[in-house]
Amino acid sequence: MMKRNLMKGSVIPHYSGLPTVLKENGYHNLFFMTHEGQYDNMNAFFRTNGFDEVFAQEDYPSEKVVNSFGVQDDFLYDYAIPVLNRTADEGQPFFATLLSISNHPPYVIPPYFHPERTNRKLRLWNMRTGLCVNFSKKRANSRGLRIRYSCWRRSWQIGWGCGV
Repeated sequence: MMKRNLMKGSVIPHYSGLPTVLKENGYHNLFFMTHEGQYDNMNAFFRTNGFDEVFAQEDYPSEKVVNSFGVQDDFLYDYAIPVLNRTADEGQPFFATLLSISNHPPYVIPPYFHPERTNRKLRLWNMRTGLCVNFSKKRANSRGLRIRYSCWRRSWQIGWGCGV
């Protein structure tokens, strides 16, 4: 869907960071994004920098793609749950990051979500927060997984891990 990709074919820098350190210590690292993996060459960047698996728009059913940023966050979270369960069942420690995209226009609010706010930005914030809470509830009692959230520049990032 992306019309051009200025980063495709560029040299990928290697950085030392949490994913590379965890990988050096036996962790299996996963990254989930809503859009195409080639966008900004993210697939290559993440694989070069410590992630073993990258899930992107190419992995999701085409009918779930809603705009140029791929699938909605709620689909991404629901898609990730069985993958994380399988990964946890393997017994190897792992770290996963889910990158939300609902803070980018065009804003897509799922039809089932009925926000309490009337202000558009606050409705979007309510939706993103609600999606993260629902994701946590679905995972709350499963396999001792730890969920950490960070909100950076109005975008939720969910880090998920299990240490053996």
